[in-house]
Amino acid sequence: MARIAIVGAGPSGSSAGYHLARSGHQVVLIDRAAFPRDKICGDVVSFGAQSALASMGLYPPQLEALCSARAAFGGLVLGSPNGARNVTRHPLRGYCVPRLVLDDLLRERALSVGCEPLQAHVKDLAELEATYDWVIDARGAHGGTANAIAMRNYWDVPTAALDPGEASNLQIYFERYLGAGYGWIFPVDHTDGVDGITRFNVGVGVWLRDYDIANTNVSKLLQLFIAGNPRARALSALALAKDRPRGFHLAGAEKGTRVATGKVLRIGDAANLTDPITGEGIQNALTSGVLVAEVINCSLTPADVPHTWQRLYEDHFEDHLRAGIRYNALLRYGPVKNLLVWAMNRSQRVAERMNAGLFDLVRYNDLAPSLMRSLRASRPQ
Repeated sequence: MARIAIVGAGPSGSSAGYHLARSGHQVVLIDRAAFPRDKICGDVVSFGAQSALASMGLYPPQLEALCSARAAFGGLVLGSPNGARNVTRHPLRGYCVPRLVLDDLLRERALSVGCEPLQAHVKDLAELEATYDWVIDARGAHGGTANAIAMRNYWDVPTAALDPGEASNLQIYFERYLGAGYGWIFPVDHTDGVDGITRFNVGVGVWLRDYDIANTNVSKLLQLFIAGNPRARALSALALAKDRPRGFHLAGAEKGTRVATGKVLRIGDAANLTDPITGEGIQNALTSGVLVAEVINCSLTPADVPHTWQRLYEDHFEDHLRAGIRYNALLRYGPVKNLLVWAMNRSQRVAERMNAGLFDLVRYNDLAPSLMRSLRASRPQ
């Protein structure tokens, strides 16, 4: 069995650590932070992420225990720059779980099957290569190429003041000043009753190429979203409490990413696996942890591991991410976003397919054929 150092105990590192330790490897799970620690994020655990969580023995009942089923969502509000909105209910549940809670749970799962914890700041991964058979880089955007920036804060709003369904829908708003990015309003906790409170994660995300063109800062973009978006403005006025906005970088998908160098294998955001449309990284992070463990376990010889991990990364992720990058380029244009929401309002099938793509149930390289089939099926006979 191999000696393996995993640097970073977020979703990708904990996923890899869990599966490698269960396979009998000696795994050290290294992170510079003391857990539980916060990770600035949109907090969405998509439908697609749940199969990867299930491989760690975490099923919807365990997620519901984290949030008392109050942060489950079953629909999406998608807004276009011209003010139109599409509201689509989805038959499957997803969850919004603050990373302070989720990451600690995932790390504990990894430790429970034999990973050895180590709190340390690793400045140079090469220092570990002399001691370990494999070094897995799971440092998030610090290990990858940061190409997007976002900012979020939490608001506590009286539940009784919300629109119907607002406590169980994700809200995404495409705004002209955010380029291919968007503003979001995600419910992360909810209590009913006269004194009930719903906590929202409210934020904006923008790709650095658009950010540079805008010649502003992310804090001002968040203020612009809150002041200019009707729903964000209304909830802001109703909020009983707000925390301080916090910014963070993301390592969005890029073409031709190298994920293996010598003994170092990159996963999660360190491999630039953040979704190029939604900015969601949890599903691909968890899945990359599963897959890199399979590569280490199943390669015929240790010498095959780096090449095999690069090939498996390309086979599993590359077509999906490249298609997402193409869609991302289209979403820079306001008329395209307006047309998308218009088409979703015209056809329930189109709306359902788009939701399936955004919630990780349809691969982006399969999305266009799926949409075409939906359009043909929606034509009058």
